[in-house]
Amino acid sequence: MIWYLDHSAIAVETNNHLLLFDLFGKTLQPPKEMGLAQGFVNPDELRDKDVVIFVSHEHPDHFDPAIFSLRDRLKRVRFVLPEEFDEIYQGDLFAAPNQTYHLPDMTVTTFESTDIGLAYLVEVDGKRIYHAGDLNWWHWEGEEEEFNLDQAKRYQQQMQLLADALDGNHLDLACIPVDPR
Repeated sequence: MIWYLDHSAIAVETNNHLLLFDLFGKTLQPPKEMGLAQGFVNPDELRDKDVVIFVSHEHPDHFDPAIFSLRDRLKRVRFVLPEEFDEIYQGDLFAAPNQTYHLPDMTVTTFESTDIGLAYLVEVDGKRIYHAGDLNWWHWEGEEEEFNLDQAKRYQQQMQLLADALDGNHLDLACIPVDPR
């Protein structure tokens, strides 16, 4: 099951896990008795699930420190965070770009964003889920042509790394920025 929460915030339920990507502000403030189906993270709805929260980067439209309050409300919750969070927040995995991490129940491969932070390929419960964060082929009007060419080059490099990581296998879900820039 997949729920679009808002902006880049996505919830994905697999056979044994609930993956939450880029939770921020309003997604963490559910009105009474609202949950994932309405675009909100309601801890009461998630209480018995094995929850893994992924953060791509620190921008407020992708991250809110309030996510850490879920530790007190959920039985099983883990946090996968960018490595630059390691001296600020308590996480379970601090990930660097372009690395693969083999956890007991999943594999997490990271990619370097063309903006800031990470993109994730998560292989769990027989599924392959890609969440781009802000990894995108950005082309901003008004920027120097050299900047835009560099964006294209960096994006293509990361997509080749994703293709290599997939090794001919398909994605079950890809969450990417849809932005007219």
